[in-house]
Amino acid sequence: MKVFKTKTEDHPITTTVNLVARPSSIWSVDYDMFKEFFVKEGFDTKADWEDYLNYFEDADSDWINDIAEFYNLGWDYIDPDNGRCKGNDYFVLYLKENEDA
Repeated sequence: MKVFKTKTEDHPITTTVNLVARPSSIWSVDYDMFKEFFVKEGFDTKADWEDYLNYFEDADSDWINDIAEFYNLGWDYIDPDNGRCKGNDYFVLYLKENEDA
């Protein structure tokens, strides 16, 4: 294992983001906040989206990625305890202003 000595001042490491949403899964994404995306995907109402979720078999991250791309947002999966405590993981959708887009 290699160890590198570094400081954030030496590298363009994003340390803060302007958070747009923090859903724990695709089920908790706010339909109204991202309504334009859902309508584009054919879910004209929140009830249509919820009906789809009843049969949902895709990966949450696929949908999170699609939402992020539609709105030109960055996104990441956060698991603060590396899977030791189920239910602590979540996604973040954030403005890309601190990234090289």
